[in-house]
Amino acid sequence: MSITAEYANGDINQVYVFEVKSHPREESIVQIKTLLGRFRNYFPEHEDKSVHGILAAVDISATLRERALREGLYVARIHDNVFEMDTPDGFQPKAF
Repeated sequence: MSITAEYANGDINQVYVFEVKSHPREESIVQIKTLLGRFRNYFPEHEDKSVHGILAAVDISATLRERALREGLYVARIHDNVFEMDTPDGFQPKAF
């Protein structure tokens, strides 16, 4: 498991927590949601920010991608050394 968090202050005031997997499985969604739920416990200095999750993968099934999106997670793909968001137009992320 590889977890990374990026944040922005000011008008944006958001945190994005990335979980990177080569081949994510169902438990990958559970893992990132658990981390998102605990994020403010580990980083109280970001308690005023909205927290969003991104599941990034080299290879993700269509079924798992759809489940992640329904759960309010962003989905990203990694291929040929390129990180690319894979969320549909109109996607509404969940703030954790």
